[in-house]
Amino acid sequence: MIAVFSRAGREELTARTLALLAAAGASTSDRVLWWSGEVDPPVIPSSWRVDWRRGPPRGPVADWFEFIKTAAGRGDLHVFEDDVIPCRNLIPYIERTPVEWFTTYFNPWGAPVGRAFELRGGLGFDCSQAISIPARLVDRLAAAPDYAGPLGHDCIMSRLLASWNEPVLWDRTLVQHVAGNSSNGRRREFWLRDGKWVGADFDALTIPTRQAAPGVWTGGYFLGVRPAVDLRSRPRPGARMRRW
Repeated sequence: MIAVFSRAGREELTARTLALLAAAGASTSDRVLWWSGEVDPPVIPSSWRVDWRRGPPRGPVADWFEFIKTAAGRGDLHVFEDDVIPCRNLIPYIERTPVEWFTTYFNPWGAPVGRAFELRGGLGFDCSQAISIPARLVDRLAAAPDYAGPLGHDCIMSRLLASWNEPVLWDRTLVQHVAGNSSNGRRREFWLRDGKWVGADFDALTIPTRQAAPGVWTGGYFLGVRPAVDLRSRPRPGARMRRW
């Protein structure tokens, strides 16, 4: 399944992203806008459908895991946030590529491309702009206990993957993150955009089909990767959050 995850208040961003994805190559998968809130979703391309959770806002983390629950039992899941620009033929590239591990197509940390990386020694994943989740992990994430706390859904998934000894595979940056209002209110400029993005005119189908890497990369820290956030952590007293 191909999905865009969004909520009320982000209609313009969502409509733009849907239009770009509809133009980013033909798809053989079910294409879904998962929408949360009491406001009508934007007009969607004819090849897409809406899965609408009607009701008052509950927050992006609660919405994310409800979305994951609706995707359980439906095979591999390919998810885009509502504020990205894809390169050409990104969807057919993703669909033709085997999904063995949790995979991200936004790689501002400069992680080794095409190698599955074991989340250990404090290294974490928190870039969910465009990801693929194999069916086995969709089902496992859907069964995870609810979490109430300050962390985003990406950091929560990182901790869960680490606890399950599930690696993450970084592809190159095939989407660009658009400046705009964050769904969780945070501003993190140092990975808001990736200067290594291949560009909107790059054809993803020119990338050789990825084969399963022989083993999992468990080397030391690589430049740009930061420690994972502990689920027990809380903002420091007096800490300021920049919002945009």
